[in-house]
Amino acid sequence: MTPDAELLRLLACPESACRGPLEPVEAPQQGVRCTLCGREYSGSAGWLDLVSAEPPAGVGPMDQSV
Repeated sequence: MTPDAELLRLLACPESACRGPLEPVEAPQQGVRCTLCGREYSGSAGWLDLVSAEPPAGVGPMDQSV
């Protein structure tokens, strides 16, 4: 999934410390890459996955006790 130029113009890197512009990535994994921090985000079935696999700094594991 390669987003068009108009969509990329509206999107930014979801990392709070970055927010850099995104560019398309063709291979081996289609999606987008941040031009500032270099993080890559995959795309499939017409959707971009802009959720980071890493939790934000200072956030630990969730407390499962209730």
